[in-house]
Amino acid sequence: MLLCDESDVEQRLRRAVTTVEGEYLSGLIEEASELVVAHCGRNRSYTPVPDAVRLVTSRMVARVLDAPREGTNVESAQATAGPFQWSQRYTAESRTGGPWLTSADRKTLRGMRPWAFSVRTW
Repeated sequence: MLLCDESDVEQRLRRAVTTVEGEYLSGLIEEASELVVAHCGRNRSYTPVPDAVRLVTSRMVARVLDAPREGTNVESAQATAGPFQWSQRYTAESRTGGPWLTSADRKTLRGMRPWAFSVRTW
């Protein structure tokens, strides 16, 4: 079940999807949709797709398409000549390759998740 389509992703990107991106767009949408369904719960009905779910799913795919292909989202790097040290600091919530849920995405989907409560019976 795909929770967004190409036009939703293009709205988030503010540009048209290129031919190369279009070749793997459906796979990214499918992967992002599965992550959202896993986060919100498989027992929900996604027909029609709620606006918050469509927004988060398309935002996840747009984030992957906008991610730089070169580098690994390194925020800063340090090198020392002796005794040969090297360290890298990565940007917050950086991932490579596939879609991911940020904390803002989780907050947006908070109302979609099932939660438990108790009711007094006396």
